[in-house]
Amino acid sequence: MARDLAVRLENDRPGELARLIQALTGSGVNIEGVAEVEGVVHILARDPREARAALRSGGYAIDAELEVLMVPMPDRPGELAMVDALLDADTFNDCPFGYVELPVFSPASFLLALETDAIVRP
Repeated sequence: MARDLAVRLENDRPGELARLIQALTGSGVNIEGVAEVEGVVHILARDPREARAALRSGGYAIDAELEVLMVPMPDRPGELAMVDALLDADTFNDCPFGYVELPVFSPASFLLALETDAIVRP
């Protein structure tokens, strides 16, 4: 499973997101997905250990680290609704965040990241 690292940006200063991204990429971290929700940046990195170290060395505190489910989806109408129906009707409502990763090398598909604690398991 993938890991989501959540970092709260301080004071929402202009350029703060760029500085956070530079802390990661400057350390060679490959960012696979990023989303911002109410001042909290969620980061998917190929190697979470490298990302943790780069963030800490850049002066960023990790507020939370969550396991996320990556759901591959073709890029066509109705796919998100089908994933919702397969998981559970209430899953998206209970999920604190979800975001789409756009693969560069496969423009005909997407990956949806959902926080796993919100997913109802049988």
